[in-house]
Amino acid sequence: MKTFVEKVVQNCRLQAERDAICEGNRRISYGELLIFSSRVYAWLHRRHIGPGDVVMIRVGNTIDAVVACIGVLRAGAAFVIAGRNQDPKTVRYMERDCGCRIRIDDESMPEAMAVKGQSGFETLDEHAPAYIIYTSGSTRAPRGVMIERGAMTLCEASIAWQGKPIVHENDRVALLSPLTFTAGLILMNVTLSVCATIVAVPDDTLGRPAALKRCFLDNRVTHCFMTPTLYRAFHDFNPGMRTVVLGGEPILEAEPALRRLRSCTCFSTCITSSPTVTASGFWPKTSTAVWPGSQSRRSIWPSPSTSPAKPKRTSIHRTTGNTRMR
Repeated sequence: MKTFVEKVVQNCRLQAERDAICEGNRRISYGELLIFSSRVYAWLHRRHIGPGDVVMIRVGNTIDAVVACIGVLRAGAAFVIAGRNQDPKTVRYMERDCGCRIRIDDESMPEAMAVKGQSGFETLDEHAPAYIIYTSGSTRAPRGVMIERGAMTLCEASIAWQGKPIVHENDRVALLSPLTFTAGLILMNVTLSVCATIVAVPDDTLGRPAALKRCFLDNRVTHCFMTPTLYRAFHDFNPGMRTVVLGGEPILEAEPALRRLRSCTCFSTCITSSPTVTASGFWPKTSTAVWPGSQSRRSIWPSPSTSPAKPKRTSIHRTTGNTRMR
């Protein structure tokens, strides 16, 4: 089974002209994704960042964020994403907690783009760290979960219904959820794995239903994940929308809006008795959405030789299963 990084690099080479990511008036192809992520890879390599290291990415829900994620993974490191507007105290805590050695942000990203790219990618064990995701920290100190590379590889096969994938190469998937959330990272993973197109939705659009609808129409969005509250705000939908995945809130709140659907399949990641919604187990199957409290609290580093200098105490947990490739 090809790893996530192998799939993305292969897609970039075979479908170089296809749109990879759209963000407002800016868009990059899969060929450009390969070039730009190669520069991030080279920039990190020059700074001796590789397997066993963690890189913080803080460039918002943008094309640059996706490019940085792929570049970090190609370099063999793991990433942790912080929001542009996230509390600086929380960001500093996350950096200390997972031992970040470097940050990719609005200042360092242009520097990375000026470097000559490096081809290829590091080959690692399926249990090597891919990324660390933290709880918001709104009620207590943030808690982190390390997601293995094997989990990213299995993600594409997990986002399926009755054995058939719900995202295909000609689809255009809206990235509404921030990449600081599991849903956003899963959508990025699945979309790039099948050579579909990510539509990065601007942050200032989320609170304006009319602007969000215009964004969906202009970018011909076919798939999206959103909360029922946001879904209810739509008076109607993009005619080309084929799949909506709802989650994060009780589904009954969206019932009036759901009845307006005609040619769109609607899934819920929560248990529901709604006759218009199909309950799915998408997130648990990826092993990326399990709560930190259910994780094994052993070291996230595969061996002492690849372990960076870290605090003695850490909140980071490791997934306990469902990541082995077959």
